[in-house]
Amino acid sequence: MKTKLFWCFLIFLVTGLISLRVADSMSDKYQFDRNHFLERLEVSQPSDGDLAEIKGMVSAINEKYHTSESIYFFKEND
Repeated sequence: MKTKLFWCFLIFLVTGLISLRVADSMSDKYQFDRNHFLERLEVSQPSDGDLAEIKGMVSAINEKYHTSESIYFFKEND
C-alpha cells in the first residue's frame, strides 16, 4: 500500500512540475509577443490599413493565448 501511495505521489508531483513549467513558458511567450506588439503600435497617425492590421494582431494574440485583450484609439483634439 505504501509503495502505491509513493508512486501516486511521485506521478502527481512530476505532472505538477511539468504543468508549471509549461505554464511559465507560455507566460514568457505571451509577454514577449505582447511587448513586440506594443512596440509596433508607435504610429503617430494610423491609417485604416494600420488599424486593420492592429485588429488582426490583437485577434491573433487573443486566440493564441486565450486572452481578451482589446485596444482603443482616441483622436486628439486639435
